[in-house]
Amino acid sequence: MATPGCMTSAILTITVIQVLTILVALVRSKLLSVLLGPADFGVVSTIDQVVMTAVQLGALGIPFTALKYMSQAHSRGQQEFRPVSTGFLRLLSVTAVVTTLLASAFFAWFPGVLGADLLPYRWPTQLALVGIPAVTLNIFLVNTLAAAEKPGTAAQLNLAVMLSLATGAVVGGWAGGVMGLYAGVVIAGCAALIVSLLVLRRRVGLRFSGGASSVIRTLRQRPSVGSAAASVYLAMAAYSLSLLAVRATVLSDLGAVQAGLLQASLSIALTVGAILTPLSNLFLGPLVNRDIPVASKVSAANTFAGEMLVFLMVGALPIVLFPNIVLRLLFTSAFLPAAGAIGLFVLWQCISQLGYIYQQLLIGLDDMFFMAVATVLGYGGAAFLAVILTPRLGLPGVALSLLAGMLLYGGAAVVRLRTRHLIGIDSRVVGRAGFVVGAVLGAILLFGGADELQLGPLGLRFLYAIAAVGVLWRSLTPAERNRIRSMPRALLGVGRGRSMAQRVPP
Repeated sequence: MATPGCMTSAILTITVIQVLTILVALVRSKLLSVLLGPADFGVVSTIDQVVMTAVQLGALGIPFTALKYMSQAHSRGQQEFRPVSTGFLRLLSVTAVVTTLLASAFFAWFPGVLGADLLPYRWPTQLALVGIPAVTLNIFLVNTLAAAEKPGTAAQLNLAVMLSLATGAVVGGWAGGVMGLYAGVVIAGCAALIVSLLVLRRRVGLRFSGGASSVIRTLRQRPSVGSAAASVYLAMAAYSLSLLAVRATVLSDLGAVQAGLLQASLSIALTVGAILTPLSNLFLGPLVNRDIPVASKVSAANTFAGEMLVFLMVGALPIVLFPNIVLRLLFTSAFLPAAGAIGLFVLWQCISQLGYIYQQLLIGLDDMFFMAVATVLGYGGAAFLAVILTPRLGLPGVALSLLAGMLLYGGAAVVRLRTRHLIGIDSRVVGRAGFVVGAVLGAILLFGGADELQLGPLGLRFLYAIAAVGVLWRSLTPAERNRIRSMPRALLGVGRGRSMAQRVPP
């Protein structure tokens, strides 16, 4: 079980690297928004969602199911971990190639399935689909390092892959527009995959040969693997298809420019969770899936949630208080019409991140089916509401739909933990979460639409942020404050090559 101090050290390792990953993503978005403009930027975001939906559907939930069982195998020793991870790699390689062929054939036969706006981009779409194997396997390889208790190395590899893909996209977009962008992404993705395989071979002994028998043995010894994979697949399919439906609705009902504004809003809102999501996947997920007592898993989730709320507040308030400035910095003035909805998208992301932490705990408690049900209800409900609200309210309607879906998603997790597992959320986490959500909502209601650069409103915004952070700081325990104060010293340990096993004893 991770002690709070060890947890903070590991979290910092991933956080510092993830900040760099966020910067890479922001620079990519900025350059592509300048090169392409809102309309083509919206089209690219829709094609990207098509690719990610194909990846999630075709992978059959293997990358994330494998994370659970590779973590368990690693807790029993390297000799069991290596063949299991190799077997999953071989299995996923086959599914990725089959997915590419099926997706390419589908969009060749039905090029207008997502609306007339994408018809002129059918060849860039086909080219983008060629990159499915590289995307799929790179996700799996990062998860493999996390399962091997190397979350820092996993975050570093993820950063390298993101940097490679961003470079390919920007250079390709500059040289050849949307078609050039995807040519660059495919080339960069393949190069990143080769490097990733070499890294995994060196760090954890991952190879293509062997391993199939270990996966078969795991399936026989643990019949729950099949049901777990089906549950993860259902959840990921619901997530990807729902977001694709939302994007297609905006593109069809509001046009390509509004689709570009939606992508800008989502990109900015997702920066709030851009640190928390990898931390949940690379640190909390492997930890709660290890063979440790239930009480230790619950304690880890509550400690993690309590500390992550600080990051959530610090990330959310500047965006909500200064949306126009953020849009100008990260995109261009052509994207300023999105400012009115950004606060709601940020609030959606806050609720989503909180729900995701306790969904991870449900996975660690082997309650995979309910996790999938909650995801389907949350994201399916969001997509359904988006179809109704988007034509009437525009982008705010999209944000409200996502927000309602995530309230259902997170609320279902909390109720399930209480009624099925007799586990309650720590009262300090509940109070702190309520304050963070209230502070973000208050900023939206108080400052929405006001001029950000006038001296009076500018000063009030800063005072609001200082007061909100001050109250949150007072809610921390002395131990939590000391860990935050010790962060500069802890940062010196980042990059020294220590594995997770050295920081967090099993």
